[in-house]
Amino acid sequence: MKNIMNNWRKFSEQTLDEMANPFYGILMDPEQVSKELATPEGAQKVAALIEDIRQKGWLGPIREYSTKYGVPLEFLLGVVIDEQMRAFGGKPQLQKSDLGDNILAYLDPAGTSVGASQIEPNTFYHLIVTQNFRPKRLKDDLLRELLIHSDLTGWVGTTAQYSPLTRELAHEISSVLRADPLLAIECVAKILSYHRDEWARVKGLEDWTKTYDAWEVYAYGFSRGMEGETGVRRGMVDPEARVARGLPRSPGASARGRGIGQIATIARDKLKDI
Repeated sequence: MKNIMNNWRKFSEQTLDEMANPFYGILMDPEQVSKELATPEGAQKVAALIEDIRQKGWLGPIREYSTKYGVPLEFLLGVVIDEQMRAFGGKPQLQKSDLGDNILAYLDPAGTSVGASQIEPNTFYHLIVTQNFRPKRLKDDLLRELLIHSDLTGWVGTTAQYSPLTRELAHEISSVLRADPLLAIECVAKILSYHRDEWARVKGLEDWTKTYDAWEVYAYGFSRGMEGETGVRRGMVDPEARVARGLPRSPGASARGRGIGQIATIARDKLKDI
């Protein structure tokens, strides 16, 4: 369904908006991201979005999130810009949301990624309940309501036992994520720090987790959300166990992670001028 809406977005932007990103469809294929970002047009899209963020006065708070969660500023921006390009066609102004978000959020409020950083309400709720996420811009009343509703009873392995979101609460989270880009961006910082901390617990990978290149892996982890024992977590084992599973001794970035890394490099160069 999300792919259908993304195709609708692509069509509407190309048809109705002369500023539409001409390589939007290609950016949906992570193998082509690096090639397209290497063009002057691609680099300009990234620079334009960073300049728009600066003009809106959001760069200061985003720097604060970078410091608070120990996430490199350029990678935090890299993830946000990657989501902007994929969801909204790479417009030069940061988009809070669009009609596609609104339609899908109505159909599946808990499981639909929405807002400037395309965050799922389920993921946001999980961070609140299990990871002590207390975003600065979240109203206290909603925070209390979520914590009371969760009724967290404990953990089974790495899986927390708590009440799922009601449709009403999911709608409320979805609404605030679509309305407040800074709230969504702080959520990105928290998720990136979560993946860093999870990898840092793996024996034998302590040195790797401190490298700059590791952030490309954490950035890919963001795109997978908060997973249980499948997906990204399958690689979170010591180097010997990784080799036994047919994996390299230390993790390597996916195509999407490398694309985000390339955006981060462009962002880092742009930030030197700000």
